[in-house]
Amino acid sequence: MPDLPPPPPSRPSSARTAVVLAVAAGVLVVALVAFAVVVVQVLSSDADEPEVVPAPDAPADLCAVIGADDLAAWVPDAEAEATTDESQVNTEASCQVDTAGGVTEDLAYGSLGARVYRYGSIGDADRPEAQAVEALADRCEGALEPDAGIGDESCVPYAEESAGSGRTAVEVRRGADLVTVTYYASPLTADEARERALEAATQIVVTLRR
Repeated sequence: MPDLPPPPPSRPSSARTAVVLAVAAGVLVVALVAFAVVVVQVLSSDADEPEVVPAPDAPADLCAVIGADDLAAWVPDAEAEATTDESQVNTEASCQVDTAGGVTEDLAYGSLGARVYRYGSIGDADRPEAQAVEALADRCEGALEPDAGIGDESCVPYAEESAGSGRTAVEVRRGADLVTVTYYASPLTADEARERALEAATQIVVTLRR
């Protein structure tokens, strides 16, 4: 008697097929939900981070900000030099003006130095203004003059006169910016030195406000 061929493979029942499809669909749904949760978390974390906006560059020519006419009037035979610290991406600038040769034929002389520090770019990104406040307090040593009309707070650490020459220093904070002006000249009074240094600081603060 010849061998009979093997029976054909049995087809899965419709119920089993439905179960398999349901399980596959469930796995797909879970995967999609998990992906959506991850996307939402990433977007939320990005939205919560504050945008860091660096402070604008400091003036490229701080001497020009003060003004050539004033510098010429305040410093006899003035020679001016303006610099910026390129390593700090122009967040620090200075102006130094001195009498050419140290003294004129009439024995007059003068020197004015100004500097700007922008803590919004060179300091701690989380507390730039606080750093400027601390720096000003250190330089003023308790001599703050918040109502001086320049910036947010300021001081004149000293304004002195000796042997016909006047000398002074002015410190001003505006937000996270710190402005320092030192000045001396002869012949000059202490009051004149103070007023001229305050005028120079005012010109710088006005420019930084723009």
